[in-house]
Amino acid sequence: MIGHQQHRERPLANEPAVSALDLPRRRNSVAAVSTLIALTAIAWAISLMSQPGVAGWEPTLFAICGAALLAATLAVLRNRLDTGVAANLAAGVVWLLITERLLLIAFGDAYADPAVATFLPVHGALPLLSLLFVVVQPYPRSIRLAFGAWLVQASIVTATLWPFLDDAQPRPYLYGTLVFVWLLMAIYLALLALWTRQQRELLETQARLAASEQAVRIASATSELRFRTIFEQATAGIGLVGPDRRWIDVNERMAELTGYPVAELRGMSLCQTLPAEDREAGIERMTAFLQGAAAPAQITIERRWLRQDGSTVWVANHLRRIPAAAGQPATAVLMSIDISDRRQAEAAAALKQREMRAIFEQAGVGIAMLDEDGRWLTVNRRICAIVGRSEAELLRTDFQTLTHPDDLELDLVQAGQVAAGEIPGYTMEKRYLRPDASIVWVRLHVARIDATANTPMRYVSVVEDISEQKRAEHEALAHQQVRDFHIAALRDSQTRFQSIFEQAAVGIVMIDAQGNWLMVNQRFREIVGYDAEELRQHSCEDITEARDRAAESGLRAKLVRGEISDYSLEKRYRRHDGKPVWVSLHARRLDDLDASGGQSAEVRLSLVVVDITERRKAEAEIRKLNADLERRVALRTDQLNDTVRNWAHRNQELRLLGEMMALLPAARDIAESSRIIECYLPQIFARCGGAVWLEGVDEPQRLHLLGHWGRVRKSPLSLSPDDCWGIRRSQILRVEDPADPLLCPHLHGSHDPLSQRPHACVPVVALGETVGLIHLEWSEHVDAAEMPPDPVLMRNVAEQVGLAIGNVRLREELRRQAVRDPLTGLYNRRHFDETLKNRIAEQARNGRGFALLMIDIDHFKRINDEHGHDIGDEVLRETASLLARTVRSDEAAFRLGGEEFVMLVDDSGGRDGQAAGCAERVRREIEAMRVQRRDRLLPPITVSIGLARYPKDVPHGASPLQRADAALYAAKRTGRNRVCMAGATAGHEGVTALVKA
Repeated sequence: MIGHQQHRERPLANEPAVSALDLPRRRNSVAAVSTLIALTAIAWAISLMSQPGVAGWEPTLFAICGAALLAATLAVLRNRLDTGVAANLAAGVVWLLITERLLLIAFGDAYADPAVATFLPVHGALPLLSLLFVVVQPYPRSIRLAFGAWLVQASIVTATLWPFLDDAQPRPYLYGTLVFVWLLMAIYLALLALWTRQQRELLETQARLAASEQAVRIASATSELRFRTIFEQATAGIGLVGPDRRWIDVNERMAELTGYPVAELRGMSLCQTLPAEDREAGIERMTAFLQGAAAPAQITIERRWLRQDGSTVWVANHLRRIPAAAGQPATAVLMSIDISDRRQAEAAAALKQREMRAIFEQAGVGIAMLDEDGRWLTVNRRICAIVGRSEAELLRTDFQTLTHPDDLELDLVQAGQVAAGEIPGYTMEKRYLRPDASIVWVRLHVARIDATANTPMRYVSVVEDISEQKRAEHEALAHQQVRDFHIAALRDSQTRFQSIFEQAAVGIVMIDAQGNWLMVNQRFREIVGYDAEELRQHSCEDITEARDRAAESGLRAKLVRGEISDYSLEKRYRRHDGKPVWVSLHARRLDDLDASGGQSAEVRLSLVVVDITERRKAEAEIRKLNADLERRVALRTDQLNDTVRNWAHRNQELRLLGEMMALLPAARDIAESSRIIECYLPQIFARCGGAVWLEGVDEPQRLHLLGHWGRVRKSPLSLSPDDCWGIRRSQILRVEDPADPLLCPHLHGSHDPLSQRPHACVPVVALGETVGLIHLEWSEHVDAAEMPPDPVLMRNVAEQVGLAIGNVRLREELRRQAVRDPLTGLYNRRHFDETLKNRIAEQARNGRGFALLMIDIDHFKRINDEHGHDIGDEVLRETASLLARTVRSDEAAFRLGGEEFVMLVDDSGGRDGQAAGCAERVRREIEAMRVQRRDRLLPPITVSIGLARYPKDVPHGASPLQRADAALYAAKRTGRNRVCMAGATAGHEGVTALVKA
């Protein structure tokens, strides 16, 4: 029957899973066709009443059939009768009426009269019957049935009319009947087939669109779920702000920042969290931003928020405007990050900087910082006062411009040595030129600040004004000259002024050219600790410190020769008790006159000796104080440099963390994520050694070593979660005391001397599961090379890495579920369609052929019925496992559904039997396979295989799957457990059965 067939022909594998018409449209179509047939039957009844020689019961039969069909149509429209029953009833009525009329015409005397024709309305029912087939049956079966019915009727009519065609009397109506039955009906059926095919393609397009819409809805729901998960679990506060500046939605972190519950925040004004003094400005700025008055689409603002409990919290707000449809107000996404700790650190750093600035500005000496070229970078008030210039004037020039030309060369040479690292610093006395052309004497102390990654090498100069000291020295020299004058006068009147000589406050000595003592006073004897007799037994060089003899001997020789008139120096005498004594010595030549008034040949020298031991001690104390000041300034400078370096390292770590988190969401799989993590972790934790383990793909219960860096102990290649206390406790484990007996098991047994270092174990958690471990180590002695990692940085890195790995694992699992069959693990129908399309395209490009094996398990329904579906599933799994082991790297196996499998194998070797041999080998191996059923083995499993080689066995425009499916049916029909190959030659198609081994 049309609607209920006992055994429906199995559809081809590439036939779409859509019916010719959906249920409502099919019901309406069946009702329409039934109505047409009913009206045709009633028209026949009326026509037969006017025909001569027609029995009276025949119009009544036609009328009753038409009325019955109208009643059935009404029942179908009211859903009281199944469409299949109605279709069968209409088809039966048509066949009954057509058969009845044809029999009456054939066995009656209707052809006796040449004017009578068989072209009666009975032939008009055939188009309706064909239309009924199209409505009820799927394409192309409906067209086949319509063409079959047409051929049967046309053959019957032709056979009935054939004896009358040779009649001498013309019978135009008979020829008209044959033309209608054969030509017009053929044209009608061709048009009907074309229309049916177009309708089928239209329905397939609608089905594909519906499937696409369903996929889009599923993807949208998945994306929304993923966004909601990220939204709720984000470490930053996130909220959606409406055009009225009120919260539309917020996450838990935003509620923690504001101190309000999530439910209370929704609908609350954003500006309500601002302090009263900032609220009005905040409202204006937010309104302008939402209305688009502000040029940028996103802004960042740091401000205070007023929490519900009255406390304040500093946050960094990142606002992004979301454009709305035309005429609709815009909304905004607000991301808030707690920066209270950073603000406190900045305030503390600013306070420290102000303190250092106060010390710098109020120092009693001038302090300045200069660049490599000698330009002033920073100066204090004291150095401005020393050189007589303002701070702005100094910052526009360099020290070379202010230095006296006579002192510049020495200063530049020593500065170059400091810059080259040959000396750590230098001290010198030099002169600066003031704007009024006056000269100021200074004592200059210069040191260097080494270059860093962000700053070049700089000089630190401490300038001490010694103008008064120099002025005192010049005055002392003038006084010394006066005293020399008086000594010369006293020498001429020695007797008269002996008492004054002996009682002088300074040592006065007269020696000859060889340095022998001629006359010494009491003060000199007290200075050196010798009496007059003892001094005469020694020369001047005898009591002079050995290190000072050469300098004084040279000056005395010049003075004796008359090259100089006097000289001054500071030297040390060795006292009688062995102690050194510092003196300031001024020597002058005394020229005596002989009796004739000429110059005497005897040369005598007068020495004025002043004990300067106390002064030297005072100068040493001053130098000590200067050195202490320099040390303190250098210490403060080092502290400032350490602070700057720490902030630079912190910014570098945060920048690298941001770069890594920007790359991880774009990773396609775990391997790519691992490479990103392996690249960035050594840079983020560059100031300590470390190693990282991640969960393995083949052994998910163990963590495998991804890489290590820096000074770190030997790391195991893999470890289990029980090998680390941090993983067991699901929190960061930090061990400061290396002698702690409760070390992680993966650290035991290491004889490396680095094993006694402080360390931390940071577990990486993704979706509630531990997927990795970060192990960090550092030195007990904190220096610039190794420093303990920041706990907040460790926690943030672990959280972000875990979140990224969790996202990648979710994407990989979704990808696997999309292309894998859940029962057998083979690729599914979707992946097969894509692979087949790619292989066909590849063959078109490079000519590399392939073969398609369609495999069906024989009597699989019997296995399910006799042994149960569990055993049937086990048979499917074992068969799939064997197919997966059989295929090579460039081949693939798929499960289409039920007990059907497909293999795509290589057929590019040029041998005719290559693919057939592969198919036969698969069949034998499956036949040899044994499946265990509880306490006994199942009978051998056999398969039927259809083989189609592309493009050898597939005509142009045909589908390889259809060809393989036809070969599979041939294998089924010819006895199963065999391989049949589809053969295709010019003008011939068929299948070739391969003999079983």
